Amino acid sequence: MEGARSVIVLGYHAWDDVCEMISFKGDRFEAYAYMRMEINARKLVRWLRRQGHAARIAGDLLPKKRMAQLAGFGGFGKNALIINPRYGPWLRLQAVLTDVELEPDKPYEGDLCGDCEECVKACPVGALTPYVVDPNRCLAGPHDDEWIGLLSGQVSYDSIKDGPPGLQKVFDVHSPTVTRNTRLMCMTCQRACPIGREERGL
Repeated sequence: MEGARSVIVLGYHAWDDVCEMISFKGDRFEAYAYMRMEINARKLVRWLRRQGHAARIAGDLLPKKRMAQLAGFGGFGKNALIINPRYGPWLRLQAVLTDVELEPDKPYEGDLCGDCEECVKACPVGALTPYVVDPNRCLAGPHDDEWIGLLSGQVSYDSIKDGPPGLQKVFDVHSPTVTRNTRLMCMTCQRACPIGREERGL
């Protein structure tokens, strides 16, 4: 956005598995948590505009995890997610650009993982090395058309790029179908993280 001076990062606690559901309709999908995040971000944009400022949702223009680290939300974890001291990896991020010049928060400089590599060991498809995720292997990483094709039966599990043998069984366990049109996103690496479990009731 031309004239942008600040990025406002919004964090949402994924407090329950319902936040990780993804539903398919025709050739598109919707994710409950991300829809709620966008609604709240739009409210902030409208409020800023009513105050006479320019504002817009950042969308995919900026690396949200890096912005969250710079805003003090937490540090990068070995599962390549932002780890918050209270909520662990269970934060979902959105960002708003504005021409308001705001005082920046201090970046988060700590490493909450230490020697722990539970997330790396737990990944069912070996998509993680410390602090790096292979998007072609991550069960939450297939392209949208692949997700829709898998759900509708038009795409074979064996055709997914870099998919391990027995991918359908792995999906059924770690990214199960809830209804005919709804799946849970894989959360295995997040569940393995000891930080934030109490806030999720785990």
